[in-house]
Amino acid sequence: MLNQKALIFNELIQLPDFDKLLVHEKLKQLFPTFDNTKLNENNQVEIRNTLEISFRTFFNDYIKKFNSTQDVNKAIRLSSIVVELGYLDAIIEFQIFEDLFDGQPISRAIELFSLLEMRKDILAQDASLHEKGRKKNLFLKVCIELLKRLSRTTNPDSCGRILIFLANVFPLSDPSGLNTKGEHNTHNEIFDSIDKSLKDAGEYSDQAIDFKFYRDFWSLQRVFQSPQSLLQFPAQGQNPTNIPTLIKSKWDSFIESLDLVLNAFSTLVNLDELVVPDKIQINNKKLNNVDIEMTDKSNSSSNSNSNNNNKHYFCTKYLTNPNLMELQLKDSTFRRNILTQVLITFQYYEVSSMKFPNLFTSDQKQLQQNLISRIYKILLSTQPDGEFFSNSISNILKREKNWIYWKRDFNCKSFEKPALDTSALLQQQQQSGRLDKKRKFTPVMGHSDLAKIWKSSQEKDLKTTNTVTIESLMAPLIKENEEIEAQEKKEREKQQRRKTKELEKKKKHDERLSKYELEKQSNPNLPPLEDSDEDVVIDSDDLEDLDDPKPLLKEDSVYVWKTLRCIGKKRLELFRCSNFDDIIQNVNKPSISSPVNKSRRATIIDNSTPTTPTPVVTQE
Repeated sequence: MLNQKALIFNELIQLPDFDKLLVHEKLKQLFPTFDNTKLNENNQVEIRNTLEISFRTFFNDYIKKFNSTQDVNKAIRLSSIVVELGYLDAIIEFQIFEDLFDGQPISRAIELFSLLEMRKDILAQDASLHEKGRKKNLFLKVCIELLKRLSRTTNPDSCGRILIFLANVFPLSDPSGLNTKGEHNTHNEIFDSIDKSLKDAGEYSDQAIDFKFYRDFWSLQRVFQSPQSLLQFPAQGQNPTNIPTLIKSKWDSFIESLDLVLNAFSTLVNLDELVVPDKIQINNKKLNNVDIEMTDKSNSSSNSNSNNNNKHYFCTKYLTNPNLMELQLKDSTFRRNILTQVLITFQYYEVSSMKFPNLFTSDQKQLQQNLISRIYKILLSTQPDGEFFSNSISNILKREKNWIYWKRDFNCKSFEKPALDTSALLQQQQQSGRLDKKRKFTPVMGHSDLAKIWKSSQEKDLKTTNTVTIESLMAPLIKENEEIEAQEKKEREKQQRRKTKELEKKKKHDERLSKYELEKQSNPNLPPLEDSDEDVVIDSDDLEDLDDPKPLLKEDSVYVWKTLRCIGKKRLELFRCSNFDDIIQNVNKPSISSPVNKSRRATIIDNSTPTTPTPVVTQE
């Protein structure tokens, strides 16, 4: 029976473009008693359950025959249409995605995850997905189960794709995560390997290893993994406030080990890479080739559009072998990972101190701030891209702190501001009388002068075209260009005339000189030839170059006015002279401005004859 009903989906998937009307007609013929308005009735529930099993059976058989991404997408589109018609439950899409991912290898599952990514916008607008229920839980289960199958070492980019996809689907105000209490992962088995390495330390006698530094360094991981291990929480019933206290001995040991590590990191920041023996270099080359090959496979299968710069990036899982300690300290990525863990741990203590103000003393808080500043300085000087990495970590931790406050103190309160209630607003305005009260001053639109101008205009004024042409705009430029060309032509002609006159003058001079030489031979006492004997010819072109005669000073009203002001201030008696105009023309500026100064300069005027005074300027 189920196989017969599964055949209907084989017919539906052959329809062109999955016409919803045709799909509805086919399903109506098979289930004439189905009514999507009565889904809670027993017969309707039975029909939907039967269809669900039939479709999942069809889907599993279909992807065995047609395993291409395009064919799988076609079957998923068919399920979406059947869900819209009400014949299937909304969770069927995530059920077939669950079956699809579980039955495929990791590389193929990552490729098929793009089918879920392309429905990101539709899922983000689905209100039922944002509420607690079967649909949301199944959707999270599909993504988290796929995330668990991926390795953080070989598939870091694919893990990031899934997390970013979840962040885009769920709204900003969604708690988004199963670890709502912020508990730490304490199931790492790193400490077993550390203890084993310390017990077998006697076997590593080839290198001088500082086992105290090694022990202190890896002991920090216990605090990084569980920062609350330095805190002592009271037992239930002993302290009703449940306020933790700091274990001072563990805190001092942690600070001492951390200070030792930071001192070592400070000296290793700018050192070159360590030169290792040939045997180790060969092994490293083999490991690098394996890493590159693994990352090439994972990148090509997970994200073909990834950046080429990150193609050979490998998320390393560091070993705790003591012989590797020196090599690991030379690795800038290793040091950055450790320092980032320290910053995350200190942020946990900072957030805890906000909740429990008396958890740390003022000196301990100041010590934490000093260590944080020291860590950022080390990150800033660690190359490559020290400044970029330091700023990125700082911004990420700030956002994480705000996220913690939002979850812990505000219980994931929605960021969206609720809309105002219109009825309550109208009621408030009626009570205050704002709706019935008329405004005392009603603004008058327009102005009388503007109205007069508007009435004087006509409708055709708005349609008047611009009569300015290009010729009218170019006319002044053309005229100016013609004047310049005429002036240049006149200048060329003048230069040509001067050149011709110079040649004629030189020719006459040569003829006169040859004539003088002949006369000199017949008459040795002949006086020498002089240029002054030649006829002076005035050239009209030379007359044009002469400057215009300067106007007399007495014709310059500005000069006369300034001179009269100066004479009126310094030598008022000069106004009695009959030749006052001549005095104005002959007066010197220094004599007017300072008739007697420190350089013993003075103006002496003969007053013996008052009718005709003559100014004389002398300088002793």
